[in-house]
Amino acid sequence: MAREPAFFLSPLMAVALLCASCTFSFGPKITVKEERVLTIPVADVTDIQVTTSNGSVSSAPGTESAEEIVITATVEGGGATQESAEACLEAMEVTVLNDGGTLKIGWRFAVTERSDWQGSAAFEVAQPIALPFAATTSNGGVTVQNLTGACELESSNGRITVEGCSGALKGVTSNGRIEVNGSSGQLDFESSNGGITLDSTCSGPLSGRLETSNGTITVNLSEGTSADIHAETGNGSLNISGDYHQVNTTEDTLTARHGSEAVTGRLTLETSNGSITIGDLD
Repeated sequence: MAREPAFFLSPLMAVALLCASCTFSFGPKITVKEERVLTIPVADVTDIQVTTSNGSVSSAPGTESAEEIVITATVEGGGATQESAEACLEAMEVTVLNDGGTLKIGWRFAVTERSDWQGSAAFEVAQPIALPFAATTSNGGVTVQNLTGACELESSNGRITVEGCSGALKGVTSNGRIEVNGSSGQLDFESSNGGITLDSTCSGPLSGRLETSNGTITVNLSEGTSADIHAETGNGSLNISGDYHQVNTTEDTLTARHGSEAVTGRLTLETSNGSITIGDLD
């Protein structure tokens, strides 16, 4: 009688078969969220700082009153069950502290965190237009609009968007695009993995730095902007068109001047892997 061939199940195959019959879930199974609004008097506040470990941050001028700061927090709690998710949400506390004039906004767990909990909070801040603003998030985008005070923005994983701001601007993201438009004359932006776009309406000298390790850089300057531009790419093309003069190029560098004023700013553009395009703002 013929013997049936033996079949051995290796540990790796056993794991594969086990995985085929199972569904794995990462993170909380159930989430619940709510919106919380806090109003803070602006008296004795010199600047604002928002810090969140998981969520977006945005700021814009308030419309109701210049005498108050309105904070809208969208808070989300997650857990393995409905009860646990609701307990997580209830334990999440929005924190506001005036530390020597700096209004520090964030969140924390008010009780010991359970192993299945996962919390996140997104913040929208309506503020007086001239107050300096800073935001830090570990996972989420940052957006600021129409502020005149200095802004310092940081995201570990998210886009940075600046619209219509005129104060000194600084931003860093480890993974995301950076988009800036406005009249600021002082810029410092860096992305480890994402492109950078600048549309400048600055009516005077423009100085600063735009740098990305992996992405394109696009710069468009308005008629009233004056800047000496120094651009460099490690792997990509250099393109320039429009009202620029004193243009000099090599294989990987470009210098040019925009504007005819005697006093100009210096704008440095650098990417390790991507093209740089410079033009006029229509």
